[in-house]
Amino acid sequence: MATVNNGVVTAISGGTATITVSTTDGKFEAFCNVTVNAVIPVEYIVIWPASVRLYVSRDDVVYEPVQLTPTILPENATNKAIVWTSSNPSVVTVSNGALNPVAAGTATIIATTVDGDKTAACNVTVFEPVPVPVPVPEPEPYEPVANISLHTTTLTINGSETKTLTATILPFIATNKNVTWTNSEPSVAYVSGSGLTVDIIPVSPAVGVTTPRTTIIAVTSEDGSKTATCAVTVHYVDVTGVSVSPSTVTKKVAESELLTATISPANASIKTVTWESSDPSKVQVSPNGTIMALSAGTATITAKSDDDSTKTSTCTVTVNP
Repeated sequence: MATVNNGVVTAISGGTATITVSTTDGKFEAFCNVTVNAVIPVEYIVIWPASVRLYVSRDDVVYEPVQLTPTILPENATNKAIVWTSSNPSVVTVSNGALNPVAAGTATIIATTVDGDKTAACNVTVFEPVPVPVPVPEPEPYEPVANISLHTTTLTINGSETKTLTATILPFIATNKNVTWTNSEPSVAYVSGSGLTVDIIPVSPAVGVTTPRTTIIAVTSEDGSKTATCAVTVHYVDVTGVSVSPSTVTKKVAESELLTATISPANASIKTVTWESSDPSKVQVSPNGTIMALSAGTATITAKSDDDSTKTSTCTVTVNP
């Protein structure tokens, strides 16, 4: 059943054996029971189906994959491993019996057993896919634009508030509802958006300009060049107050912080401020309100309205060493 040499056991035939090891003086022994399973060789292999007709797949035609099924005899053969090969991989490839058609032509798929090199074959013919007629869609009916209008022909904006304009295209079933917005005076206000509803956002006037300013906003349909207009008038709103947050700050040398200036009312025409430091050697302030502590001491940071220099707010900054 088995032999042993220097502790190496070699199987000879199926059955059982006992391996004994003894000390030289024969006083001690140990045993190991060994079972040798008989190897059952492969005698025959067949694969099903024996011939296959395939079609090359493409984007608009996808066929079900084909799987070859092997049968190895005897059924209780010890090693049933199979190697699959294609005589013409440019026509069809095979992986674990699954066929993948590549191009029109013929090839033979061979299944070879690892034990005994037994073989079986399947003849494969690959065809180009049958063309599928592409249906021609019926053209959708075209409905031209007959008219375009705005929900108002005049629009009033107070200070920096934002208003909206909405265009309506008739008929409602018009095919092409794309529009273009234009502006006669971009220094007064500008259009934000590109659809049928847009925001009208005013532009801050120059300091000292308090008279109402007007621009003409126009919307034009892409189809038919139908146009509607709206006169937008922007009224000046005074700054009534400034507040700085936080109002007190304590920092160490080389530390920084961003201060925030809030203008009242919320729709004031000019919302910018100028920042100043009472002692730049102790605390510097940048145009955006960022303070930088430079040396120990105290400084007052002032935010002054660019619209009305009498409207101010302060922050007291203490710098510790």
